[in-house]
Amino acid sequence: PKNPPIDNQLNLGACTADATNNSFRIDAIKDGRDPGPLSRLWTYRQERKLEGSFEQGDVGAMGHDAFTVAKHGIPPESLSPYITANYQDPPPAACIPVSARAYWLRKPVHIPAQTEAAFKEVLSNGQTIDYGFTVYQSYEQIGPDGIMPVPGRFEQVMGGHEQVIVGWPKDPGL
Repeated sequence: PKNPPIDNQLNLGACTADATNNSFRIDAIKDGRDPGPLSRLWTYRQERKLEGSFEQGDVGAMGHDAFTVAKHGIPPESLSPYITANYQDPPPAACIPVSARAYWLRKPVHIPAQTEAAFKEVLSNGQTIDYGFTVYQSYEQIGPDGIMPVPGRFEQVMGGHEQVIVGWPKDPGL
């Protein structure tokens, strides 16, 4: 209940910015200082600049690059609102000064072992896990239950997607 609401990336390939910015905000909330919503467009622009793909349009980004962006600061969403048509525009001038940044990543980031037990341990400590995965054609068939079908043997890869995992109670009775 203390986590920010889930964002909808709409028709833009900014899932990496959505997932990581929410992880950063959740971490800040746990530290007692909620920076408010962080600019997803800022993060998405900066990721693509780091990757050299900004001029290529809406091509998505690599989630690990959002952590580099966050080390230099992310302004609040109010200064660079999530208007998908503006994804290729330069950031608003109000975002440029370092003083305009609402969040900086100052903690070390670790990659947990790729095991269920390691993930549960991280999550039960109140931390989040951002993860990316390959998206196959069957991903479009996810129903209201949220269960993703296992890809068929000859399905085509459509791209990738990033999400954030939040919460795993140490006490299953919670």
